[in-house]
Parts: sequence; structure tokens; C-alpha cells
Amino acid sequence: MPAIGTKRILIIEDDTVTLRALAQMVQNAGYLAIIAKDGAEAIKNFESDVPDLMLVDINLAGETFGQQLDGLGVIDWLNHNHPALPIKYIIVSCDDPQKYQGRAAAIGALSFIRKPVEKDSLLA
Repeated sequence: MPAIGTKRILIIEDDTVTLRALAQMVQNAGYLAIIAKDGAEAIKNFESDVPDLMLVDINLAGETFGQQLDGLGVIDWLNHNHPALPIKYIIVSCDDPQKYQGRAAAIGALSFIRKPVEKDSLLA
């Protein structure tokens, strides 16, 4: 069990293997990993325990509130519905970062990490 005051990181990733690997890296670094496999689960987790940071996969499968929302769409939703909260995001994707650079910058993403995620790049 992480110590009181431990930073909480919400990981939104629909691939179970990648989700487990990211959670393990985060936990091994001393953070509390909160996991979500889709946008709806991410929003539910977010609203019950606001994280200090979010690792967000861009290409999420499934529906959120009856619509298809990718990771950036989930972030847009959170920013719109919780504008007073200082939410920090890191985008995680196997896609070319330049494809999403403008949209990621517009929502305030801190960084873009390309999959497969290496521990050193995640914890840098």
C-alpha cells in the first residue's frame, strides 16, 4: 500500500498487457496506479478520486456516454466538465506524435510518449 500523500496516476489504456505494464512501472516508482480500460471507467475513477497525473492512450476502444471517444476526447470531456481542476496529462500512443501534436497541445498535454513505453522515458 502506498504511503499517505503518494501521487496518484490514472492510466487509461484499452490494451490489457500495456495497461498492466504501465501500472507496474508506475507502482515500482512509488506511485499509486489507478487503472481504466476505457473512457467511461476513466471518468468514473477520475470523479471518485482526482489523480495527480493521467497517462492517456489516444486510441481507446469502446463507447463513453453512448459515443466513441478517443483518449483526447476523454480529456476534452474532463476539461469541459471539471474546468477548475488542474489536470495534468501525458499522451501515450504508438502513432506518430506529429499526428496529434496540435490537439495534444490545445488540451494542455505535458508530453507525448511513444509505445512501447520504456521505463526511462515514462519516469523522466
